Amino acid sequence: MVIHPPILYVGYVSFAIPFAIAASALITGHLSENWFRFVRRWTIFSWFFLGTGILLGSKWAYEELGWGGYWAWDPVENASLMPWLLSTAFLHSMIIQERRGMLKFWNMLLIILAFHFCLLGTWITRSGVLEGPHSFSKSTIGTPFIIYIGISFLFFLGFLIYRRNSLKPEHNLDAMTSKEGSFLFNNFLLVIATLAILLGVFSPLLYGREFKAPWFNSWGVPAGILLILLMGAAPLLAWRKGADKIFFSTLLKPLLVGIAGAGMYILFYTKNFTISEYSLGDVLGEIYSVIAVGLGIFTTAGIVQEYHRGIIARKTAYPNENYFFPDLGCF
Repeated sequence: MVIHPPILYVGYVSFAIPFAIAASALITGHLSENWFRFVRRWTIFSWFFLGTGILLGSKWAYEELGWGGYWAWDPVENASLMPWLLSTAFLHSMIIQERRGMLKFWNMLLIILAFHFCLLGTWITRSGVLEGPHSFSKSTIGTPFIIYIGISFLFFLGFLIYRRNSLKPEHNLDAMTSKEGSFLFNNFLLVIATLAILLGVFSPLLYGREFKAPWFNSWGVPAGILLILLMGAAPLLAWRKGADKIFFSTLLKPLLVGIAGAGMYILFYTKNFTISEYSLGDVLGEIYSVIAVGLGIFTTAGIVQEYHRGIIARKTAYPNENYFFPDLGCF
């Protein structure tokens, strides 16, 4: 698994490119509609490599290092996860900026945070301040580097506040249950998760004891379930309109399929489950699994529904086009 470190490294280092583009726009004041398009392209590149590196590292930890699982909430693992979560939030909120001219200030803040969390991840990995099974050798650069990270973040945060009038939204949020509202909730959830991970990473320094995997899982699993819900609901929601306006036309069928799938899962997988034989944690685990499966099926059904609706609309406009492969013509 020698490919894992260089791929992760590319993900870390390449975040300097979208940050440099955003920082130059921020410093010069040229905050036109073009800067975020370049930033988004490079952020996708960095996000992909960082995510791939995390997945390869998880596989490596499970199959070759024998750590007992794919994810142990180790400080170095968390160091790579935090900028990935922030960049995920950024990529979603950029859609709102492009479509509705909203969240400009927030998006600039996210890209600043994502880059500095990459730097923080490097510091966590090399400083030796935080110990763990993933720790590397200590370096004398730890103190100067963390000071530099703090000064750099405050510098660009100050510029962001200075340019705040140039980053005002063009529209306001019309409905919390609209597509914009779901993306905004997605952003808050990802950022709060990042801050919670940061708290857990620095728990030995803040509280004198390390927060172990059960602490992370206690909030991470519910947060993950909410993210699955948003993954399924957000593409089905309409811009500017609340969910009540399009519930029966868009949301109802995938929701019913998800409920049916959860019911089948209960009958098939948990048929021998009795509460008296398990602890509270086991019961919660079973409940979480049922909800996650149901929401996963709901998300899949929503994707299929949207794909089918797109095909129908395309067929209406171009009746002679092939159903699945438009470029091949009609068989």
